[in-house]
Amino acid sequence: MKTLSKSCILLFLVTLFFLSCKNDKKELYNTKEVKLNTIKHASGFTIEKNSDYTVIKISKPWPDATKTYTYAFIPKEKLTTLKFKKDIYDAVIATPIENFITTSTTHIPAIEALNGLDKLIGFPNTKYISSMPARERIRNKKIKEIGANESLNTEIILELSPDTVVGFAIDNKNDNYELLQKANIPVVFNGDWTEKTPLGKAEWIKFFGVLLNKEKEADSIFNTIE
Repeated sequence: MKTLSKSCILLFLVTLFFLSCKNDKKELYNTKEVKLNTIKHASGFTIEKNSDYTVIKISKPWPDATKTYTYAFIPKEKLTTLKFKKDIYDAVIATPIENFITTSTTHIPAIEALNGLDKLIGFPNTKYISSMPARERIRNKKIKEIGANESLNTEIILELSPDTVVGFAIDNKNDNYELLQKANIPVVFNGDWTEKTPLGKAEWIKFFGVLLNKEKEADSIFNTIE
């Protein structure tokens, strides 16, 4: 009986050890912890949050899109402690980002309002940017010209090595974005231009709030606009 009792205790301790090791990593895809952020006016995206990470789902990256793009934004210090299935996300972005590229002039006002221009390092057709602070950074070569949106200069982008590229697209045909993703540069689509109302367009500042780790500022700015 003593031998049997010791065996049972040993089995219990071993099982407990393995269970504790398994629970060291929280599951990123555990939807029970997810809380849906309130998006009041925009119809093209949602933000899901919990204490460990944020997920943005883009349902309208362009008109008549049939695919929803899902992106996980994970704090760098938690990347090693969170267990997640990468294949359920179109991109995983470690935050806070140090730099990024964006591709549409509609993105610039939100970035400027969040004081995020210092992280913007590349843009296609910079001549179309009217923001004076951004133009100053272009003159000082802090924002590099990366070609045209339909034919991005991938060599320059690879050299810049941004943490992420915020993509603009009118359909799902963009070989340049696929090439960047194969080079392990995350591409995140932004569909602010597809919104039908001014408030819907303006609410996409919350998208950049997540990207720039300035969610409270984005919420405050949007509430003022609203």
